[in-house]
Amino acid sequence: MEGPTFSVRDFYDGKTILVTGATGFVGKVILEKLLRCTPDVKHIYVLIRPKGGTTPTERMRKELFDSPVFDRLRGEVGQEEFANRFNSKMRAVGGDLQHDHLIFDEKERKMIADTVQIYLSCAASIDFMEKLDMALQFNCLGPLRLLEIAKSGSACERFLHVSTAYVNSDKRGHIPDVISPLRFDAESIIEKIQSASPNELAELTARLSDTYGFPNTYTYTKAIAETLLAKRCGSLPLRIVRPSCVEASYREPSPGWIDAISATAAMAFAAGTGLITLSSGDSNAIGDRIPVDYVVNVILAAAAQPVETTQRVTVYHIASSEQNPVTWGETREHILSYWSRHRAPRARRYPPVASVHSRQMFNIQFFFRYKLPAEIVVAILRTFFRHSERLQRKARRLKTGVERSRLFSDTFEFFLSHEWIFSMRNTRSLMSRINTSERDIFFCDVESIDWQQAMDQMSFGLQRLVSRNAAVTSPPPHHVHLQIPQRRLAGIRDLLRGQPLRDIWWIKTRSPPQIVDTRDLAERALSHPMVTKAIADAKDEDKARAEARKIARRVAASPQHRSIEAMAYILRKIFQVLYRDMSVDAEGLSQLRNTLETKPETRIVLVPTHRSYADFLIVSYVLYALRVRMPHIAAGEDFLHIAVMHHVLRQCGAFFLRRSFGGDGIYRAVFSAYVDILLAENHMLEFFIEGTRSRSGRMLQPRAGMVSFLVDAVQRRPSENLVIVPMSINYDRLLEEKMYPAEMLGETKRRESLKNLVSASRILRHSFGQVHVNFGEHIDVNEFVSSHGGNRRAVVSDLSWRIVHGVARSVRIVPTAIVASSVLRARQGIPKRNVLQEFSWICDELSKSGAQVIHLTNESDAVDTALKLLRDGVSVKRGNMVVPKSSTESYTPLLLLSFYRNQLLDVFKEFSVVSVALLSFGSVSEQGILADRLCDEIALTNSWFARDVVGRRAIAFDLKDECLDVLADMSNRGILSIRESNGQREVFIGKGQHRPLEYFASLLWPNAEAMWVASVALVALVGDGVSVKKDELSKHMQHTGINLYEDGSLALYEACSINLMRSSIESLIENGVLTILEDQTTVALASDHASETAVMALSDLFTRFGCTRPVSAMQANDAWKYTKSLRQHIVPDLAPAKASRSTRVAARL
Repeated sequence: MEGPTFSVRDFYDGKTILVTGATGFVGKVILEKLLRCTPDVKHIYVLIRPKGGTTPTERMRKELFDSPVFDRLRGEVGQEEFANRFNSKMRAVGGDLQHDHLIFDEKERKMIADTVQIYLSCAASIDFMEKLDMALQFNCLGPLRLLEIAKSGSACERFLHVSTAYVNSDKRGHIPDVISPLRFDAESIIEKIQSASPNELAELTARLSDTYGFPNTYTYTKAIAETLLAKRCGSLPLRIVRPSCVEASYREPSPGWIDAISATAAMAFAAGTGLITLSSGDSNAIGDRIPVDYVVNVILAAAAQPVETTQRVTVYHIASSEQNPVTWGETREHILSYWSRHRAPRARRYPPVASVHSRQMFNIQFFFRYKLPAEIVVAILRTFFRHSERLQRKARRLKTGVERSRLFSDTFEFFLSHEWIFSMRNTRSLMSRINTSERDIFFCDVESIDWQQAMDQMSFGLQRLVSRNAAVTSPPPHHVHLQIPQRRLAGIRDLLRGQPLRDIWWIKTRSPPQIVDTRDLAERALSHPMVTKAIADAKDEDKARAEARKIARRVAASPQHRSIEAMAYILRKIFQVLYRDMSVDAEGLSQLRNTLETKPETRIVLVPTHRSYADFLIVSYVLYALRVRMPHIAAGEDFLHIAVMHHVLRQCGAFFLRRSFGGDGIYRAVFSAYVDILLAENHMLEFFIEGTRSRSGRMLQPRAGMVSFLVDAVQRRPSENLVIVPMSINYDRLLEEKMYPAEMLGETKRRESLKNLVSASRILRHSFGQVHVNFGEHIDVNEFVSSHGGNRRAVVSDLSWRIVHGVARSVRIVPTAIVASSVLRARQGIPKRNVLQEFSWICDELSKSGAQVIHLTNESDAVDTALKLLRDGVSVKRGNMVVPKSSTESYTPLLLLSFYRNQLLDVFKEFSVVSVALLSFGSVSEQGILADRLCDEIALTNSWFARDVVGRRAIAFDLKDECLDVLADMSNRGILSIRESNGQREVFIGKGQHRPLEYFASLLWPNAEAMWVASVALVALVGDGVSVKKDELSKHMQHTGINLYEDGSLALYEACSINLMRSSIESLIENGVLTILEDQTTVALASDHASETAVMALSDLFTRFGCTRPVSAMQANDAWKYTKSLRQHIVPDLAPAKASRSTRVAARL
């Protein structure tokens, strides 16, 4: 650290400041930072030129006071305080950079000279094509006139001039932070320009590059200004800040704030709108970029730095080339990444933008790809269609577009073809001297910038603020995007272009750390104390030892570097075809990396969601691509049936386990020992807490098997830290979306085999959108185990639920889920505009609930994309009516849509339970229900219909306080109403609240409908000694439900799902309606429910909770008569009373 520290905020207390260029991009951010972070500044004068008949004060009010740049400040202090702060401190001064005295009014000029202590000269013309004489006025003479005013008074303490790093564009390589001598005399050049004729100015401009090495008038006049300011400042402390290409803000005032199209913003906007697809430049050259908030922090800190007696003129570069370089090729990929995911409205085409290093090759390609075809089309239109005004306009637009594209390429070619490394020595010294407490306020850690995130935010800002696109909602969260540039399998063109070689190079450069060969672990597991004890306890030790060895070899993984590389290559090619992008939560990834790097002794266990066979492949691919340690993956033994493939999976880190150990002590000991050794040697593990893929789309209840091994490992070695990292893999469209509805209707799951794997290659013909990988909050298992007393089983159970809730919280909701929920609510059709309105409302509710929603730049585009991805489940008919694709031949589209919709049930579980309970009261709920009475109904609803809904947190509805908290939350959001009546709280449905309540209830209604179907089907079990296998009962219930649906008595077809039938059976067991027999697979009606009357009463109870059914008897709440009328339909061949038990059961099922 050089010199004493100083406080930036204290320096500006009571100071009077003058800012030129305040209505510009950098100037606005300076004003925002001053008003927000230095509220005790005395006055800020802004030099403003009268324009269009408006006074400087009027312009200040219109362009500054109302600017979105102050939105953050308004939000933090309120509109009234903001207005007071702005009006009390801001002053407009009439002036013009071209005016001889700069400030129009002489008294005002003298007042400025006598009172202003800090001058911030930010005004400039950044137009690269500006006429030389005008550029001189704006960029050189204007700052010199301001300097003269500062010197004419006695108040000035600092004079800061904002220049550009490219004043040294006539040089190459490393650029020091000093003012370098010019190749010409600046004073004489100014005189020459001022006295030159238009022709002479044009000649001077044309010679800038060849004679002096400057590419345009902007950099040329800025260089002159620096030299003359340093020469004329005298004893006045002069600070010169040189930013490189200034782009949108990274953090402040909000991520992605921008209000000008220039530099890299111009490139991003031109690429996003399809204006350019070909440019001239060197992709490997460093392209220096810097966010505007970093620039402003350096400006304010530089002006506040104490004056050194030995140095009156100090230069500060603020650039990225030295500390965090990014090439133009990488910048192009960042642009491609954003705009391929968020297409600009009316964009001519999608990126990419090709870059050609050779100027000659660029000219040739541009001529044949653009200019010649455009000239031919224009000639044809003007020759044969000259009477069509519409076609003539198209011809003019085509010609103008080609000319603009060429002009853009020519303008930026110089900067895209050359490279500079700007020294940050003075800037680093400056920032190190700021008080520690203020370093996060005036931040300038260039190394911390993530360039993909910076480009995402800037592109968002361009869409939102520059394009005035109100549909753009919020800045994108920080995510790493694994670009998938190829949308087809490699062909001849790709081979000729060397695509396979590029992919191989990518694989070789992505090799993650610590791919350790663990093939000897199987043998070492056999000598583990748990295994030796299990063998010793066996009747035949030799047979037990042989069995243990066989099990160990069957279980163990054998990861090999080459196999992992080969699999990464194959997955890269497949994912390029299937997915448009893979988005990875950067914050969660950073936390995982930080744990691995700073706490290398910590054992990491990844626990992702399980929706697809692709889950574990995607996790491994993402970790490989991002150079993170590869995990050992717990996979089911089903994969061992796939010939060849199971060897590949084993060599990529998969180890295999049975779904049930079935009391096999040898197997349990070997598997437990194997996992224990993996953890002891600090291998990363991965397993699925749900145990199997969720065919319903929502979280499944936890399987505690693997968790028990983790708890045992912690209790065995408490000094070794173990951390669980919840994860979610979210798909816009699922690979198995056509398979799951069939399985939900009771079809047998297809067994894993090589034949089925090959036949699945048909999916390569389709696009499945994006994949979104998220990380949840880390769970310290050691801390959890030590803080939870009690027996081992309770600890394992509690930890399992903690993990599954953590996984549920990490899930990001995709647009297909939101759209599916809207479509299923209006099965006869819903106008597309209503889908969009409901989409916006649901996103808002998800955000209020703390759920993570996939970033939506444009909600309308998100709905359109979701409808395309859901094309197998919905259709858009004439008049933009969106309807589910269902018919009497096939209702599977309804099950497909319900899969996506069910993602929302884990988020809105509490609201859904409350909504179903409240709506069950019918019209009484509009008059008011006592809160205590409603809480009882909510507890009843939860116990029957939501037992298998995991949710994002554990909530006990039988505890009145928790129930009342949920009601209060819903009331605050306007979903229901609460009032005090006679000292008691009443809940009622107010005006406009039916719609949101019905939406939340619709998420749980399939469960309630399934429960009603189950109760109706229980008629078959009435009678003494009647019992049935649970699997057979669930199939019978499903058959009953399908019949009821086709009969018009059941409203929701998805209630016939076999999963909901099984869940209904479990609810009936838990609530004492069914009793489970000794074999644990057979059930019978409990004694107090074994009558027809009791079953009918149960059916009557469930009738209140479901949807309205189109049957008059049901609408009259006469479930008894209706159910009795269905009995012969449900149980067609009722056996005689004296028939054997097995015969009677068979007859009923």
